[in-house]
Amino acid sequence: MSGISGPAERPVDRGERGVDGWAYAVLGLAVAVAYGAVWTRGVQGDDLCMCELANTRGYWDAVWFWLEKWNSRLFLALTQLGSYRLPWFASPLEAPWFILHAAVVIAHLAVCSLLFTWLTRAGIRPAIALAASLFMAVHPVTFESVMWLAAAYGYVFGTLLTMLAVQAYLAFERSGRRTWLAMAALLALAASVG
Repeated sequence: MSGISGPAERPVDRGERGVDGWAYAVLGLAVAVAYGAVWTRGVQGDDLCMCELANTRGYWDAVWFWLEKWNSRLFLALTQLGSYRLPWFASPLEAPWFILHAAVVIAHLAVCSLLFTWLTRAGIRPAIALAASLFMAVHPVTFESVMWLAAAYGYVFGTLLTMLAVQAYLAFERSGRRTWLAMAALLALAASVG
């Protein structure tokens, strides 16, 4: 191990655990209120185009078309086209888009919760950590990537994968288990191809 350590593990008393629980509940409520309309949002034109591409060509043919004609972001091509090939999306106008929107909102909540966890483990008071996490949760800069499916695959899921890679690496530093290091490398690779 390199001697680099993650955030200091400070002892947490039972009172702080209750505060942390409330903080996670407040984060969840803030995200639900901020993005509540996403459940009825439906789909954008580019999602329909990608869904049609996924359903009119073979999977790998659609991936190559994406990479050659649209952009070279492999993670987006694999994940978006893969999810749009699910049986529910065979008819894009009747598809249950709320399932994908729900996954994005849950991923965004996970990002904000990880941020809160890291800040409190670093010794920052829970109230300040919660304020910073709430700022991240509802800031207008993050709003578009949560509401727009095409952006969510790269930005929300990419951020979550990056943060999970860091979390896995910190677990490796604490435990020395190479399984965590391998997980960190795989997650970082998945985040970087986006």
